Amino acid sequence: MKKALALLLVIGCVFCAACAGSEKKLACTMDGLFDMICQVNAEGDMFARSADRLEELGIPADSFKAGRFMIPEESAGVETIAFFEAVDGDQANVIKAALEAYVNATRVEQKDYNAENYQVALDAEVVKEGNYVYLVMSSAKEAILKIINDNLK
Repeated sequence: MKKALALLLVIGCVFCAACAGSEKKLACTMDGLFDMICQVNAEGDMFARSADRLEELGIPADSFKAGRFMIPEESAGVETIAFFEAVDGDQANVIKAALEAYVNATRVEQKDYNAENYQVALDAEVVKEGNYVYLVMSSAKEAILKIINDNLK
């Protein structure tokens, strides 16, 4: 019985050590990430929404350590790139839900208005990886996801 308990304890420790090492980190600064994204984004330069606008979207200012919600400077498109490091897993879920609601609202708004924008919204992705949450709604989605994946290790 003692040997079985010791074996379970060892297996548990190995499992926990493996999980602890899998926490992802951003390999560059937030500024650096968005500089790279702006270079490939279909709509070019982007600007960040202010904190009060994030609150309107359901993303409380105290729910993240760092983050950006970027839209094009000059465009009638729906391109939106958001990237947040939440303070914890629960807040990451709150941010993810808010971003998903934003995408769904954009889809409804564009469905009978602009077919190209609607398709971009349909193809949008909201992803949660640990405490990181990001939205990519862009016709350059694959290139932007590659930049994020290359820098989130």
